Amino acid sequence: MNKRGYEYASAPYNFIPLPKEVVYRHRFSNINTEEIDKELRHDIFDSESKSGYIQYSIKVETPLFIDNGKENFFKVGNKEVIPGSTLRGKVRSNAEILSYAYPKFIESKKLWHRGCFESTKLKHVYYKTIKLSKKSRINDYVKAGYLKREKGKWVIYPALEDKDKRSFRTIHEKDVKNLIDEFPENLLMYKSIEDKPINEFWKELDKKKNERKDLLKKKVNTRNIDDDIKKLLRDQKNYEFKFYYMYVNYSINGENKKIAKLEIIENYNKLDKKNKECIGMLMNSTNLGNKVHHYLIYEKDIKKVPKSISDEVLNQYKTNVRLKQENIVEDFELHDNESNNFYKEKPIFYILNDKREIASFGFTPYLKIPYGNSIGELIPKYKEKNINYLDYIDSIFGFINGNESYKGRVSFTNAKIDKSCQVKFQKSCYKILSSPKVSSFQLYLKQPNVNERKFWNDQKFNYKGYKKTLNTYSDDSEIRGNKFYWLRDKSNNKDQYRESISKDRVENNENSKEIRKEIKPIEIGTKFTGKIYFENLKDDEIGLLLMAIKPFEDAKDNLGKGKPYGFGKVSFKIEEIKEIDNSHRFDSVDISYKKYSESLDLRVEKYIKYFKETINNCIRDLYKGDKNSFDFDTEERIKCFKASKTNEKRINDNEFNYMELQDKRLKNRNILKSMDEYISSEEIHGEKYAAIDKIITE
Repeated sequence: MNKRGYEYASAPYNFIPLPKEVVYRHRFSNINTEEIDKELRHDIFDSESKSGYIQYSIKVETPLFIDNGKENFFKVGNKEVIPGSTLRGKVRSNAEILSYAYPKFIESKKLWHRGCFESTKLKHVYYKTIKLSKKSRINDYVKAGYLKREKGKWVIYPALEDKDKRSFRTIHEKDVKNLIDEFPENLLMYKSIEDKPINEFWKELDKKKNERKDLLKKKVNTRNIDDDIKKLLRDQKNYEFKFYYMYVNYSINGENKKIAKLEIIENYNKLDKKNKECIGMLMNSTNLGNKVHHYLIYEKDIKKVPKSISDEVLNQYKTNVRLKQENIVEDFELHDNESNNFYKEKPIFYILNDKREIASFGFTPYLKIPYGNSIGELIPKYKEKNINYLDYIDSIFGFINGNESYKGRVSFTNAKIDKSCQVKFQKSCYKILSSPKVSSFQLYLKQPNVNERKFWNDQKFNYKGYKKTLNTYSDDSEIRGNKFYWLRDKSNNKDQYRESISKDRVENNENSKEIRKEIKPIEIGTKFTGKIYFENLKDDEIGLLLMAIKPFEDAKDNLGKGKPYGFGKVSFKIEEIKEIDNSHRFDSVDISYKKYSESLDLRVEKYIKYFKETINNCIRDLYKGDKNSFDFDTEERIKCFKASKTNEKRINDNEFNYMELQDKRLKNRNILKSMDEYISSEEIHGEKYAAIDKIITE
């Protein structure tokens, strides 16, 4: 809550701000492999560069679970390990922040939205795109057809259009039941309950909706009647409903345009072409919300050429389906294996862009549409960004940029369990790993300041007005930064499986796809050891690598699954730095390493000092200010990064846990408190908070 009473959203994560400007370690007149190799060599070992390896250990501070994709701990040769790819990702992510590199670690995706049900500016954007109005219907612009995979491409065969240029129509569920006597019960969205047969339910629902219309005409608040309708629908919801589509023979009454006939076709593929006339598809994909309609898609229009779905739009669809749910319903999944799909048509809804190309598609008429910008397009526009410049990350870890690529100069081994440790696992538990994701623009994008006077009226915050000003991925905004999960004092081992089942069935399920994952973590105290091999790195680059492993004295990191619940907190320790003695590199088969009189701590400190001095000079030159105008250790962004690695939050502190589905802050799209505000608060009250934390812990 801010000083004026605005209640911030809560989440187990936050964001480290992106750099104001990017620091480039190398500049080339024309970036190509030949020119890069003159400075960043792989084949020559010069006296100014160093090669060798860094050995480090990882101590498990809270139970750790590295998933192998099958809900078991990751193994190599039947031994538990932390994959080198996981460690590379963690070190690279830290190095990207510390070196003020361009934020390539932020994946650039094109997100889609269904803003028609929003009370933000997205509703206007959606209605404008779909061309909806108070007088129009969803099938005036959204088209329907038949999705099929042919010759390595996904194509859509358009459905026949009626006189109103519509290719599908909605059918109320009570009419479906009347038209098809043997309609399967598990395909209905609502069912009879002990004290209310289904026919009485529909009568009562119609009565309530008519009452609501009368209230709206009188401009009377409809909140109470809205609640009655929601309760009525929820009480008779069929939670065994299953997504379906089926071929049906249909006919439409010419006078009143009502459907006069619906007959299920059992063997569509055995019918000849003549008998396939007036055979369409009846389908329904979900029973979410207050939905009461099924959809009839008209027969295939054989006179029209099928429309191909571009790879770009197809990838966007796959990305957005996975963002919504991990366990994808089979019929929503688009396999690229033709043997699974070649003979199987699927009903589909789609819209076209100005070029008459498919812009979006889905399994419901109220389909998602693309935002105006991808995530990558909302990364700040850095004034010095140049394709011929390399930052620390590109020069150390390598890159692929179109036709140009460069092999990195570091490699990571798997981290193995130390010989001194015996592998022990804690009791497994189920956790719900679904959460507000990147599609939650109020959390992931920079938003208007809630302290602005225009959002307050007599010390009361105008949530409704503020929601309409929120930046979305269609606006000229910026992402908030690099996402991280807060360190927690301990893990929450509570099993959510039984609780979530009962809760879903009674309150919030509505056929939701919350993901329950079994976590089988390794016990606290387990020690892993790994190595990072480096080749031809300069002193400052080795310093960055060391700092990315262990940024600060008390720094800890999060690895693996279950981070929102406190799993996977670990501490890294530099155990050894071995540098190859290039003067004797080829004297024998065995590699000769340099010997040092300095302690390991002094060597680590020296390398990190090289890096800090280099980055300080680079940024001072970049800002073209006073030589004392920037200091790495006190810069606000580095303060935020340090807080993310050293500041532990109590596991039962709701400010750092996910909000419940019924939390009004979700409905209001409340924003997260910024890291700057956390840092300011801790600088003022740090000692007081630390003392309180100590008392509570003890």
